Amino acid sequence: SEFFNKKDTSLQKDLIEFKENLFLPSRVIVSESFHTNSWIIDKNDTSFFPKLYADMKLYLADILTKAEIRSNKVSPLTEEIVLKFMETPFVAFEFSTSINSSMLPWLLDFSGVNIINKEISGIKKVIIVPNLTNEEDSCSIKIIDEIGKKVFQYSLSFKGNTGKKWYQGMIGELNRKNSPYSKYSMVNEGISSASNNIIGIPRDMLLLVPQSSKFSTFKNYSCKSPDEFIIPELDRQNKNEDIISQRKKELAQKVLKSEADSFLSSVDVNSATFRNVGNTYKVHDSGLLEYHYLQTEGNVNKGGLDEAFEKVTEFIGSKLDLVIKPETIDSQHSEPELEIYFSGLVEERDRYRFTFDYRLDGTPVYFYSQNKENNKHTSAIIIEATDKRVLDCEWIIKEFIHRGDKEYNLLFADLKDSLSQVRPDIESIKDVHPCYEVQLDANIQELKPLWLMITEKKERFIQKMVPK
Repeated sequence: SEFFNKKDTSLQKDLIEFKENLFLPSRVIVSESFHTNSWIIDKNDTSFFPKLYADMKLYLADILTKAEIRSNKVSPLTEEIVLKFMETPFVAFEFSTSINSSMLPWLLDFSGVNIINKEISGIKKVIIVPNLTNEEDSCSIKIIDEIGKKVFQYSLSFKGNTGKKWYQGMIGELNRKNSPYSKYSMVNEGISSASNNIIGIPRDMLLLVPQSSKFSTFKNYSCKSPDEFIIPELDRQNKNEDIISQRKKELAQKVLKSEADSFLSSVDVNSATFRNVGNTYKVHDSGLLEYHYLQTEGNVNKGGLDEAFEKVTEFIGSKLDLVIKPETIDSQHSEPELEIYFSGLVEERDRYRFTFDYRLDGTPVYFYSQNKENNKHTSAIIIEATDKRVLDCEWIIKEFIHRGDKEYNLLFADLKDSLSQVRPDIESIKDVHPCYEVQLDANIQELKPLWLMITEKKERFIQKMVPK
């Protein structure tokens, strides 16, 4: 396609990073054991993350593509089984959603590679156990398959430059860092709610362990719709007609690139529409970009998942500059690192429905609209496709600016107390992590860190962080 022939090296670099980041783990956890210290390894940690992530992909490549490698044991997916792996030092790679078996080549960065292993339905978590207490020069790989509700175990020789001594050295160095906010612990019991019910919590859920203070520093941001998305209304004397025409032309160039001249444009209240024979784009001043393929086809065959995903990544990649800004020097405010990551897949009868979301400097961003189903959360990108083309897309495009840092309360005892008062009906929590929340319909807004809590029933609710 035209996008891949562009000579803009910055754009090509952004595309490569975009594809690499789609399947980055949401968390990489290094732990001495379930009972002692654990650490989250940030992707910008050049000491450990590159080697750990490369190791994980090498092990997965062997497991998925080599017929001679078979699982040693297959177990039902239970909390007890997973916790047993965590009794000795381990490294866990957690993904935001289960990665379907058809999409595993993308996880390995080898689109089109032949996956020999057909027993794994999907991957939600990969655990490397380096077996530091025995003399064998091998590690154990545990694959958590939430789709098939199974755990697959493999024994493989160490890869690359890592081995027992390297893993021991890493854990030793993490222990010596003594950062007051670096250590985590696992939860091993439920918590009492205001109604005296026990709120169940998975025993492998990570919680921060403040050492010298119960506060930690988080970033605050501002968020707004792109200026180019806001086209002024025509005044009564039509004096600004030329301005509106120019703004439409600039917006068409930004969204449609070299195809802009093939589209007819019109402006409505709070939106602009661009249409040709087969396609329509609607740009809202809220930052929402809609795309629809206009030509209907009967009895559509959705085709292969990997081909449909290729079409989706081409579509997003061709408009990546709408959200990924070039690096600029700003004396007052820094441009945050915005990542797009794959967050969900639904297979429908005649199409695939993919969702993608944003991370701001590593922290997830969630969107909601006050006009839709009682503040229901939505993904940053919802896109439907077949193996032939993208059919529909809704993409929330916002600009984020770092506005400084502030300290917030991280003590879990305080969080659970506020939780039990606000939601005494909650029976169990599956996960808790920091996030930012953006109201889709608002133009300019301030973003402060929040707690996102996910129940066993996959209900999401937000709890405010308490500032210092």
